[in-house]
Amino acid sequence: SSFSIEFTVSEFKIGDEQMFTVTIIDISHLQNVSPILGQVDKNFVDIQRMVHAGTWELDLATDQVGASEEVYHIFNLESCAVDLNIHKMLGSICQEDQLIAKLAIENCAKSNEPFVIDLRLAGNGAVKKFVQMQGNPQCNTKGEVTKIVGVIQDVTDTRQMMILKDEFITSVSEEIRSPLTSIRGSIGLLSGEVSKYISEKEKFLLDTAYQNTDRLLLLINDILDIENIATGKTEFNMEFLECKKLLDNVLMANAQVEKDYRVKFNLDVKNKDIVLIADKQRLMQLFSILALNAAKHSPMESKIDINAEIVDDSLLITVRDYGEGIPADRQPALFDLYARTKYLRQDQPESTGLGLCVAKSIVDRHKGSIDLTSQPGKGTTILIRLPVPQQNVAVLNL
Repeated sequence: SSFSIEFTVSEFKIGDEQMFTVTIIDISHLQNVSPILGQVDKNFVDIQRMVHAGTWELDLATDQVGASEEVYHIFNLESCAVDLNIHKMLGSICQEDQLIAKLAIENCAKSNEPFVIDLRLAGNGAVKKFVQMQGNPQCNTKGEVTKIVGVIQDVTDTRQMMILKDEFITSVSEEIRSPLTSIRGSIGLLSGEVSKYISEKEKFLLDTAYQNTDRLLLLINDILDIENIATGKTEFNMEFLECKKLLDNVLMANAQVEKDYRVKFNLDVKNKDIVLIADKQRLMQLFSILALNAAKHSPMESKIDINAEIVDDSLLITVRDYGEGIPADRQPALFDLYARTKYLRQDQPESTGLGLCVAKSIVDRHKGSIDLTSQPGKGTTILIRLPVPQQNVAVLNL
């Protein structure tokens, strides 16, 4: 009879004498395992196809990419392409997002940090698919990152559902805004014309109605801002801006905030020649939101520090107040829709909860990041990182 064996030869030396060891192993029992392994592989492929996700591995020394069949399917590549490399893979991504992927991979290899990024795949000059790319560093025995492994998932269906939801919210908000504006205007006129002929209680009711319609309009405008910025409907006019001059303009525009809340803005720009590529009006809106938010949560006669400096090849701007701070359990949700905090002064109305969400939308469109640190009773610091031209000139294409 015939059967399968594993035949292994190893060479070694004793002094100057060359020697060999030979190992022979009967592996005939493994023949029955092969069909089972083949079925497992098929099931694994079927599962990946069902969830529209595949695995990938990048060898940083050779730039070669190993990927499962589903990744080839997602990127519309031939599965027989054994010479797949990272450059060919990234070539399928929209040009505006290629830099995001490259920076994520470079940062992962350099800092040993995993990443999760959203990318758009191009097809015939238009966006064809939306994918989420995850990467995790793999180190050798010396602690050096030699590989990046992860998962790539096609999230086009989910993204399209989100787009439909965003369009619905935008449509409803715009429909509500028009009659609400008319109601607000009518109440304002009525309050002015009849104020001499009505009681204090009746005037209070009219003022309350006016204030609440005004607050609803602010809420709707914030919702529309978030949706329009996130979906790209709001046009961003990118230009070269001097950081110091921009922040000076922000303080000038918020001089009344200083008076109303009896606080003092202190500006410190450590690098005087910092230049940004950004939309001036949107950054004015961003820092005005943060300045007002800090003032509302600060005690009277306190200061608010606004600092700017270059850190790790990006611009770091911090807005720090010394107010009541934010409880730790509420901090993770503050940049989400409708996260609420009450003002320090009880005579002020409750916020719409959308200011920081609007701020995050603006920062995201500038390819930056926003975060915060806070201690109850000691204050809150908002940290914003924005790319500078040397790091990310592609922001001009937004």
